[in-house]
Amino acid sequence: VNIGRDERVRLAGPNGAVLHTDTYTLQTQAAAVVWSTAGSATPLLDFRVCRLLGRGNGVSFAGDAKAYMNQSVFDELIANTNASDLFGRRTAGLATIGSLKDINTVLLEENLPQIVIFDGGYKTGQAANTFTPFLAADKVVIVGKRPGGTPIMEYLMTRNATNPSAAPGAYTRVVQDVNEVPTRVEVHDGHNGGPAIYFPSAVVILSV
Repeated sequence: VNIGRDERVRLAGPNGAVLHTDTYTLQTQAAAVVWSTAGSATPLLDFRVCRLLGRGNGVSFAGDAKAYMNQSVFDELIANTNASDLFGRRTAGLATIGSLKDINTVLLEENLPQIVIFDGGYKTGQAANTFTPFLAADKVVIVGKRPGGTPIMEYLMTRNATNPSAAPGAYTRVVQDVNEVPTRVEVHDGHNGGPAIYFPSAVVILSV
């Protein structure tokens, strides 16, 4: 997730020339105290501040919104020991909060976004084999709700020259190298496409 600048989409032509560009601005917000500082971090307060960012944008960042984070961010959140914020809340029987379900119950009672843990990512380089999460280790992506459930974004497939009639969608290509012993076979499986965000103001990037 890129912070502090407009997100930019570039469409390149066959010779590398840029045929079309577009930009969109996502809302950003910073936590009052980084969540790794367990004793003084204020995640509930941070979510309350983000809730107000829906004003004037036709979007709700309340209990019907989703807050996406990776596992390491959630681990910092659940380790909170600030009695004036999350750690001061109690579940049934005055037990302390100890699970995702407990936290989401507290958030829902305050009409705040529900947490979704998304720990997906990708590996870069065959040698390094380094795993990079899609969601950065210090970011929470809050996706709001439009009136009437109007879609905020969707994933669009674009045309692909390897498909029949250059139609959009997934493609599969098998490449065989008979000059190697044993014969090497490569299977390329993918698609062309990307996210289309119709209401950028409906997304808040919270730096935690």
